[in-house]
Amino acid sequence: MKRITFLSLLIALSFSLSSHYCSRLSPEQYQVSPERYKTEYVVILVIDGPRYTETYGEKSQKYIPFLRDSLIPNGVFFESFYNNRVTLTVSGHAAITTGRYQTLRNSGQDIPRHPGIFHNFSNQYPEWQKQTWLLTSKGKLEVLADSKKSGKANGLNVYCGIDGKGAGYASDHLIMKKIESVLDKESPKLMLINLLDVDV
Repeated sequence: MKRITFLSLLIALSFSLSSHYCSRLSPEQYQVSPERYKTEYVVILVIDGPRYTETYGEKSQKYIPFLRDSLIPNGVFFESFYNNRVTLTVSGHAAITTGRYQTLRNSGQDIPRHPGIFHNFSNQYPEWQKQTWLLTSKGKLEVLADSKKSGKANGLNVYCGIDGKGAGYASDHLIMKKIESVLDKESPKLMLINLLDVDV
């Protein structure tokens, strides 16, 4: 059976959380030999909009029964990620993918300065470049595939916004169809998903 790790990063990108901080690691701290990992497939799921007070901060977690009872017990839940800067979609997602805070216009017109996980993954594993995916309901998040320092991430498959064209907002229902198709046919090694409908 294939091993798959779900990093369920439920980051509230449209509002401010309490107890904000973000760990900054030096390159020496996060460069780990690939032999230490058993995980073959990583899916990073960002659900745009739920408040901490209504999800993991709510004592019974009654509003997130599927995440609490089904997803977390079968994956890895990384809860030590907080947004202590602007709570905007593009800047927040760039912090997730690059590990650095950057003030970026929320329209998707600014490219992140620093390379992100897709750049590093494709450089370290060139044989798996075509098995990396960025799938987002919000077209403006297509900028995560790019970097001012490194250019476009090699081999990354990008499907963002309406019809995957990097514009507008597609419904999560349509993006989920694409996600299911990719998971069934492509077996991606690294995948970042953004869903927006919680905000709505």
